[in-house]
Amino acid sequence: MWSRILGTLAVLSLLFPAPMTGAQAAHLSRAQAAAWQKDLDYLASSLTSYHVNAFHSISQAEFKRRVAALRAQMPQLDRDGAILGLASIAALIGDAHTGFGLGTVPPISFHALPIKVYEYADGVFIQAADPAYKTLVGDKIVSVGAVPIAEVLRRLHTVVMATNEWTFRSQLQFYFKGEIFRALGLSDDERHATLTVQAPSGIQTRVTLGMIPHPFSVGYKPGPPQGSDWVDSRPTTEQPLYLSHLDKFYWYQWLPESHTLYVQCNFILNDQGESFSDFFTGVFAAADALPVQKFVLDLRLNGGGDNLLLPVVTQNLIKRDRLNSPGRLFVIVGRGTQSAAENLVNRLQRDTHAIFVGEPTGERPNEYGDPWPFVLPNSHIELHVASLQWEDIDPRDDRQWTGPDLASELTSSEYAANVDPAMEAIQSANFVPIEDALAQSLRTADLATVTEAYNSYVSDPLHKYTQNQFTIEDVASQLIDKRKYVLAQHLLEWSLERNPHSARAMDALCDSYVPTSDLETAKRCYNRVLKLFPRDSVAGSRLSQINAHQTPNV
Repeated sequence: MWSRILGTLAVLSLLFPAPMTGAQAAHLSRAQAAAWQKDLDYLASSLTSYHVNAFHSISQAEFKRRVAALRAQMPQLDRDGAILGLASIAALIGDAHTGFGLGTVPPISFHALPIKVYEYADGVFIQAADPAYKTLVGDKIVSVGAVPIAEVLRRLHTVVMATNEWTFRSQLQFYFKGEIFRALGLSDDERHATLTVQAPSGIQTRVTLGMIPHPFSVGYKPGPPQGSDWVDSRPTTEQPLYLSHLDKFYWYQWLPESHTLYVQCNFILNDQGESFSDFFTGVFAAADALPVQKFVLDLRLNGGGDNLLLPVVTQNLIKRDRLNSPGRLFVIVGRGTQSAAENLVNRLQRDTHAIFVGEPTGERPNEYGDPWPFVLPNSHIELHVASLQWEDIDPRDDRQWTGPDLASELTSSEYAANVDPAMEAIQSANFVPIEDALAQSLRTADLATVTEAYNSYVSDPLHKYTQNQFTIEDVASQLIDKRKYVLAQHLLEWSLERNPHSARAMDALCDSYVPTSDLETAKRCYNRVLKLFPRDSVAGSRLSQINAHQTPNV
């Protein structure tokens, strides 16, 4: 899982959500359109033939319909529209290792704006900029052209290859390009873009930006592109820990005031100066010699690498009870946590007492990876196609991302003030698992008391992204064993409100009707599950038993 090529988040109804503008380049000639159509056919064939599970996010029939629609539309497009059309088809697959980026180097050669954007908790802002536009740094983007920023993001979703919303956010800065804006109806001219920005004072300004004429990448890491003279929206005279060594693969620091050992891992690869294994062997030797009360592993900027290197981390944590105990082991995650870093997150979630802090990851737990390159015959665009699915945890786990136990989303003002909300949460917040928070109310067996405790827990901003569905299912099973069926059903229904696509929770809810001999309700429930998940073997088996006048053994 070496690649950070992206996949799509959502399937939208149109290939292009807005018509091309009147200032677009000339339509493709007949020969050019035919060449792009051949590339489209090759792309579609490669995706459907070689992807390990091409239709996990879209039906095969809808995929074919979208390909046919683009093929028919191709003669009315120009080169930029043809490229974005191909990107929109690749985006339908919906994983972070399938597709191609819309870069500034050949053969695509799009042109970047002289700004770097970032979507904070409070909106999309200009995080850094070329010195010529330094007055815009720290401003919030209100619109592009006449299009509000929310609609801009929606249109970009159609061409950005991303597993989920957080992959999309991790890639947003790479899609502020002239050709993309014009093709999506956000500007009239690929050489310029007009933005409305809002300063911290609240004053709004319209500004027109020219494109960078040469190949240029704004980079994955926060702040100015590496080696540039760009201006950052925060003072660089001092650094928060997580931004202090962005040039290093991995490093650690002892924080004596809080007895915290902080470890940042930005790549799961061997650095030339020190191997991954040697580094973490040294980390745990230091942990053994220090009075560590909190061990923090920061993976928020880790885009992946080689997951064969992971055992040195997981095994060393598992065998150290002093580190691997509730309230001591913390893992910081975020939109940049992808690929092999997600594999590490999965194993830590499965095998340790880690508390996860930050924002959701940019990858799904059971992810598609190990992409292989395919070169489109006429444009020579390099398409990547995921060849394997990695299942580090329950194969039925269909979460689209790993949610933190303690949410700590970065705001624009926190970035500007060099504040790290993740480390602040680790030092100040007290994480209580939902089963502990509900324990006392469940002992009362009073529905109103349980309801109040549950609502209080899930409405806490710290639990905004906490994924409790599996724990709730376990608690509900225990209640069913104690014949507290009504409480179990309410817990499962609440869980399904937050996780409506959890087949396991639906199966458990259906199962809860069986011990009360309410087989008709159970039958209707299983039928409803099978409409959503036709291959759900649990629901299918239970329904078969009921139809045969047998009581399922749940």
